[in-house]
Amino acid sequence: MAWFVQTLTILWSATAGKSGPEVKRDRPWYTAKVSPTFADMLGALRLQFWDERLSGMSGDEEDRTKLREFLKNWLAAGR
Repeated sequence: MAWFVQTLTILWSATAGKSGPEVKRDRPWYTAKVSPTFADMLGALRLQFWDERLSGMSGDEEDRTKLREFLKNWLAAGR
């Protein structure tokens, strides 16, 4: 099952994932990375998933934008 889910994540990243946002990670020791890791792909998938889920919130637009950005990056980074 894990192999299947990993394969789906990689296929999604190769097709639809390239056009979406990337997760902002604070990892100063990993600056020479050339291609995305599986964790990057999974984070981008989570980021787009949460972006869709949070886009229907109500309230002040500025507050929603700040909250949405914080939550998206926090959840997608898998902290």
